[in-house]
Amino acid sequence: MPGSPDRRQAGTFPWFEPAFAAGMAIAYILLYHLGDILADNEVVGGTASLVFLPAFVRLMGYLVIGWWIAPALFVAGLFCVDLGLEPRDTAIVAAFLAIGAPAAMSLAARSMNLAPNLAGLEARQLLGLSLASASGNALAYNLAVAIVRNDNFSPLTAAATFMGDVVGAWLIMLTIKWGLTTLSQWRATRSRNRQS
Repeated sequence: MPGSPDRRQAGTFPWFEPAFAAGMAIAYILLYHLGDILADNEVVGGTASLVFLPAFVRLMGYLVIGWWIAPALFVAGLFCVDLGLEPRDTAIVAAFLAIGAPAAMSLAARSMNLAPNLAGLEARQLLGLSLASASGNALAYNLAVAIVRNDNFSPLTAAATFMGDVVGAWLIMLTIKWGLTTLSQWRATRSRNRQS
């Protein structure tokens, strides 16, 4: 897909990856709180949302900076895992959250023979990466919650987590696309009006 992120270009700027990761951690936290207002983040089984907006950050972060997104996800998880856990257990869940989606996207990228810098990423490959992200996160998150709570793994909650991640990530992507399209149309109209 023309204009898809090229990690090699992004990496030529000193400190790009850590700065971008810090921005993504902040975006995750903000989207988490916005999502909690719009659609309770723990509505299913006390742990999952049907629309989880921060899932976009996992996908976008991996697309732009690869594994550098993992520390950002860990830090964001420390602020967003709101399950009434002890700090040690919160850190365990945050660690699983930091690794699950990037690991699944890395495996998916390899299985699709994507270039390491993701140059030429196509829409169907983006869909594949987003489904991998949601799958990896759903498995890691719900496994971590089962471990820290000494509970059984819940396939229903994992399925809700997967669905919430897919819906949340694509809702943000489509909103950004709509905003960019609207802005482009507004600029074109404004340009035509000036020329008249």
